[in-house]
Amino acid sequence: MEGKPSTADFLVGPLIGEGSFAHVYFGKHKQTSRRVAIKVIDQVTVRKNPKVLKAILQEQTLLSTKLHGLDCVARLGCSFYDSNCLYLILDLCEGGDLQYLIHSRAISRLDSKWIASIPRYLTQIQQAIDAVHSLD
Repeated sequence: MEGKPSTADFLVGPLIGEGSFAHVYFGKHKQTSRRVAIKVIDQVTVRKNPKVLKAILQEQTLLSTKLHGLDCVARLGCSFYDSNCLYLILDLCEGGDLQYLIHSRAISRLDSKWIASIPRYLTQIQQAIDAVHSLD
């Protein structure tokens, strides 16, 4: 993305996830048609709780530099803010998050393909945890 990014650069779709201080939306970059996840944090939440800002800045640093290139961690494309919110533009994990995957399989029958994929997911989780722990 060239120039300073803004919300005008993206089409914002449905809510795809929620955390303790952020909402994540499906998005699409207008110029490139790249599908992304847009993490939105309300500025009021940040102002009320300085720990939230510290956590956001730490996440931004980890995703943009120290964990960049680790296949099991979504990459940070860019970040920006306006008077209302902070925005993190992340890789879109097309299959959803692990919790969704587990629940969707728990409801349907467990097939051999799903069972065979479990070691791959566990390896990725271990790699991500090891990488974060190595950074204290």
